[in-house]
Amino acid sequence: MNPPVFTAEVVRQRVEAWLDLMESTDQLYIAALRSRCASEEEVWRQYKAAWDYANREHEKTLERMLINLGDGGGVCHRVDDDGGLTDGG
Repeated sequence: MNPPVFTAEVVRQRVEAWLDLMESTDQLYIAALRSRCASEEEVWRQYKAAWDYANREHEKTLERMLINLGDGGGVCHRVDDDGGLTDGG
């Protein structure tokens, strides 16, 4: 069974949906911090620490997603759990 081939438009839509989800999650997290923290400074200190971690994980996820979508030329690589590339099979 061959993996599906995605058009550039489908890839763009999926990336946009992912980024929209990340933005919404961000806004909810900031609201939660504001309800728990004593000062706005503390909100942003905690937010930055969490954002730095989440951003590193997000970048890894985007990289894996883009690699897994293939290059459009019929070659499709998959990223395994250790970060290595497979032949997609």
